Amino acid sequence: MIIQSVPADHPENDPRLAITQIDHARSCGPIFRAFGDHGFVKPDPMGLVPFVIEHHDEGWRLLDEAVFIDPRTLLPYHLTETPLHLVLQTSGGSPDFNENKHSFCGLISSMHTYGLFTGRYGLSDFALIDSVPESMKAEVDAVLARELARQKRLRDALAAQPDTAYMASDLFVMYVYKLLQFCDTLALYFQLNSEPLRATHVFPHVPQDAYTDCELLLTPLGERRYHLSPFPFEGDEFEFVFYGRMIQPVKGFVMTAGQHLASSTLRRESVKLVRSAG
Repeated sequence: MIIQSVPADHPENDPRLAITQIDHARSCGPIFRAFGDHGFVKPDPMGLVPFVIEHHDEGWRLLDEAVFIDPRTLLPYHLTETPLHLVLQTSGGSPDFNENKHSFCGLISSMHTYGLFTGRYGLSDFALIDSVPESMKAEVDAVLARELARQKRLRDALAAQPDTAYMASDLFVMYVYKLLQFCDTLALYFQLNSEPLRATHVFPHVPQDAYTDCELLLTPLGERRYHLSPFPFEGDEFEFVFYGRMIQPVKGFVMTAGQHLASSTLRRESVKLVRSAG
């Protein structure tokens, strides 16, 4: 679950925006669907890419529904502060769910799980594995080994069929993987931080096609408008919409986080990404 950051002067007991990982993933789908203009090409083999993008965090569903309260904040655990033993419970769930849809979906989802621990296959300087305590390294290594074995098995299955063999190629797999990472990190940019905390940001390794990557520069313009250059979406602007719930710290641990979230007010958030800064 994501608990959106707020400025330091935000009153401690005032509501905060909470976004489930399921809702985060669903919000990535429209990013993919709008992608593909101004020199950017969108892959969509058999409709599988939007499926895995919209379900890349499916393993978090049970944790979203029954997540523990963080005793320091009396709010649900934020994504990056969730205890590792709970995070590991989600790691295989997302690839399992996506593999049930199609081998290619399972492959990309497994790579997403593996990449979060290992620096996104060289696309990021941050690797969760670097912060794993020694006491849990064997358990994490076992999770990662299972995902590497899954990836080999699914690639072999894709390569064995004439109509899916291209989906097993390194070039195509990394093309789709990078696109998932862009959709994921663009959504997170807006969901992790409230508007006053959003700064200029560079998105690296955004695929223009299977052969070419580029950097995108995102610049806040004020009034929920953001300039993105180069602009990868259809037309001259894209409205990004996501949903969360306003929640207050739980006093006395009277209910689970899932019950607390369900009883809270649904909130629609939107921003506009524009091609021109003028």
